[in-house]
Amino acid sequence: SFRMQLTKHWAGHLDDYAIDLAWSPDGTRLAAASAAGPISIFAAADGAKLHELPGHENGTNCLAWQPHLRTPNSELPTPSLLATGGQDGAVKFWDAAAGQHTATAKLGSAWVEHLAWVGRVIPNAPAQDDRALPEGRGKDNPPTLFAAAGRTLTALRPDATIVHTFKPAPKTITALAAQPAGGSVACAYFGGVILWDADDFIAQKEFTYGNGIQALVWSPDNKWLVSGNQDPSVHLWIPEQDIELHMSGYEG
Repeated sequence: SFRMQLTKHWAGHLDDYAIDLAWSPDGTRLAAASAAGPISIFAAADGAKLHELPGHENGTNCLAWQPHLRTPNSELPTPSLLATGGQDGAVKFWDAAAGQHTATAKLGSAWVEHLAWVGRVIPNAPAQDDRALPEGRGKDNPPTLFAAAGRTLTALRPDATIVHTFKPAPKTITALAAQPAGGSVACAYFGGVILWDADDFIAQKEFTYGNGIQALVWSPDNKWLVSGNQDPSVHLWIPEQDIELHMSGYEG
């Protein structure tokens, strides 16, 4: 039988247990959130601690790096913006390269527990200046961050401006998953999943599921939406065709 051999590369230390981890889009940095609140930025090559961000009072819950901005011909330079959600009911934005806080959106008293970025394709960008306009064309069509706190889903810009607050979910939101192509965000709660359009914020589809959903993920080709459930089971949807599949029998 095949046995994977793992070799220790480096180790980083936090002041409490790690509650979330996230690689930067270019793979050069690892953000690690301590349950106590602080967020450490490590260099992927050697584990050097580049910055320690104060994070959130009472605790940080989740991390999400801003994705690449894509044009029809290329990608703009890798952003260094990191979003975090915490027990203080806020979403904070950080320049991870400089180690500085840039903005805060206060969403209320509920813990912010899930974050998902949706990138933007920049239309009609000339090939010759794709890489020369990170502060121009990229700002005209910024990515959107979706943040879940309790039953509330909020859409935010990178400057912490709130652009939309969705109607409350029937139950507490338990998972978010952004479609890789950027067209929609899947939002799970006990009893189902809603697909929200990432541009005009209307509900595209809603799927019922009679149990708790703990995790959501899209396939890289944008075709399959898969949930890991409390039953325990795995449920699969092909939203464009309204097809559902179910796999169960896993040990609890």
